[in-house]
Amino acid sequence: MQPPSITTTTVRNILQRLCNEGRIDVEEEHEYLKPHGARRGISKALYKGHGHEAAQKALRHKDPSTTSEMYADIKAGEVAEITNEVLTDE
Repeated sequence: MQPPSITTTTVRNILQRLCNEGRIDVEEEHEYLKPHGARRGISKALYKGHGHEAAQKALRHKDPSTTSEMYADIKAGEVAEITNEVLTDE
């Protein structure tokens, strides 16, 4: 028997509770963390720490280019940092 599906409302309630318990000040009720934002945040951490394959698996993207496009800003930022280090290294 599979566990019941989790609903968007359930996830929002959990995130709202975590914000309250973590004393994260949220001005308006609808501004609590949202499920998609949490998903992206976790995936971004995976992408930065373990590469696009880990993020792709977590997001369950069938096409690796979808994941790479979503996090192209991370890769561009890393390339900019490396380039800056190379150019300023004396």
